[in-house]
Amino acid sequence: MLVNDKELVSSVLYHINDQGLHDSVAISELLSDKRVLIFMGPAPFSRLDTEQAAEFETLSKEILNNNIDTVMGIYVQDAFVMNKFKEQIQKDTGSANVKYYGDGDAFFVKANNIMQDFTFQGLSVRVGRWAVIVKNGIIEQVFTDDYALIENTRASNVLKYLKNEA
Repeated sequence: MLVNDKELVSSVLYHINDQGLHDSVAISELLSDKRVLIFMGPAPFSRLDTEQAAEFETLSKEILNNNIDTVMGIYVQDAFVMNKFKEQIQKDTGSANVKYYGDGDAFFVKANNIMQDFTFQGLSVRVGRWAVIVKNGIIEQVFTDDYALIENTRASNVLKYLKNEA
């Protein structure tokens, strides 16, 4: 379970790189010497995950101007699905600041004990709804919601936290 002041367990994530190739990257590389905001949800292209990702993309400039180096969306999906989801969100919002990664085999969510079993809905293992601020690999702040809600994990709520910490 994600807990403040604990190290985020590293794993490999997948994405489509700038050359259009399937690529893997250790999450530790993405977090090294950075303050990163990660948001997660169970099903990209679903109504709630699209709404959540679009709000993070829309507010990404303001988030990045509040001591965040990178905004990332991580979903238990393959890199090809994540690339199409990224393209849709960027097209819908006119912004391209959020980095999207797939956790194809759920190694990341399992390693961090945040997996949620959605087999009863035909979706297999996924992740619930989370937003996490990580500084140099250490969890600084955790926001959670039930998978069927977006309240605490809204970009606007996370931004309010970032603005109030100064």
